[in-house]
Amino acid sequence: MHEGPRAPPSFGARPPEVHAAYGWAFAKPVRKVFYNITITSNGQCYG
Repeated sequence: MHEGPRAPPSFGARPPEVHAAYGWAFAKPVRKVFYNITITSNGQCYG
């Protein structure tokens, strides 16, 4: 029985801690992008 190609084990896998921290972002992934850009920009400005 052929199941088709399989993705690597880490592909799409999210530990529960990541889901708890980014649960709001997984609902709308665009939010995560804006959040990451904002945090990175602040770190560069104040670092």
